[in-house]
Amino acid sequence: MAEDLVPCIPLELPEIPDITLIGGAKLSGFLDFSQGMPTQCTVNASLMLQLAPVLASLTPLLKILAVIKGLKAAAESAFLDSGDLLSAIADLVPLFVALTPAGMAVTIAGILRLIISFMKCFVAQLESAISFQANISALQAEVDLNPAAVSPVLLASLSCAKANAEITMQGAMASLGPIQPLLEVVTSVAGVAGISLDLAIDVSGAADTSEVISTLKTTITSIEEAINALPV
Repeated sequence: MAEDLVPCIPLELPEIPDITLIGGAKLSGFLDFSQGMPTQCTVNASLMLQLAPVLASLTPLLKILAVIKGLKAAAESAFLDSGDLLSAIADLVPLFVALTPAGMAVTIAGILRLIISFMKCFVAQLESAISFQANISALQAEVDLNPAAVSPVLLASLSCAKANAEITMQGAMASLGPIQPLLEVVTSVAGVAGISLDLAIDVSGAADTSEVISTLKTTITSIEEAINALPV
């Protein structure tokens, strides 16, 4: 049938991730069709770009809130007229739940799940780049066995493919950059609420890309264990 001859690559819209912040506000990823068909990786990245500055500003606000909570407790126990102070603080009392592990756990778990999803995309990119380089190396080996039979066009294409493979690998490695600073901010925010996290990504000692992938998979497992330990 004619329909069988029509090539078609099925497309799927990715799930749009969201994270619930303190007070019930939400941040959501978005589909950016200006950069081509969105993927789960690009949607996750769109949310991470929003999340980093929000978390950076959230830490000092939580610390200020902790001080206000302490003032409330002091005013309630003091032998003085502190009615005006308590009245001023009353509107903030519902936010004090954010200073408890239970109150912060949902937000922290959502952020860590987003990081895991992004890291899995990153690992897939690295594995694809390794496969691409292996294919190029195999073609280069065939060319080296019989260079006279190879056209200049094929040689130029092979040289371009090798350069592209290197750029793909470098780009994939560069995309890991924002993860560690985000983990550090998450750790700081969690610490204000009494949640202890010890999460880090260190691939500096990796001998090759395969070892980088192995290290990242181990880190993903550690983050999953941290999520399971949260009071959610």
